[in-house]
Amino acid sequence: KEVTPETLRKEVFEMRAEEAAKLAGMPKPSETYHTPALEGAAKAAKAVAPVAPKQRSEAERQDYNLFVADFGKQTPKPKPETPRERYARAMETQQRLDEGRATPEEASWLEGYRESAEFKAEGSMAEMRRRFQERMATDERWAALG
Repeated sequence: KEVTPETLRKEVFEMRAEEAAKLAGMPKPSETYHTPALEGAAKAAKAVAPVAPKQRSEAERQDYNLFVADFGKQTPKPKPETPRERYARAMETQQRLDEGRATPEEASWLEGYRESAEFKAEGSMAEMRRRFQERMATDERWAALG
């Protein structure tokens, strides 16, 4: 017997038909499932006219319009300080503290910030930048590039 796409298709169809004959269908439910919630949902779905929204009073419309206008005037929140910016603020605060112009709150913040790992890391980075800039200023190879 020659195998062609058509004969192969017929054989597969016949095999599946035989296998399907061996299966029994599930019986249909004999009674329907009812609950008060399902009945209420069915009534709501069949409702002809939707409920009209409540009409706003003139005072409510004015309040709403004022709210919308005020909402548009709000300024965006400032971006959070970066570690480098915080370190620069600490250096400025230290200078004001040395000059006697820093507030007690600033002095207290600086005292706590000086103990942080961020302050120490940013201090090291600032020192490295300072040394690099000095080297660039004095090294003839860098001066030729600039």
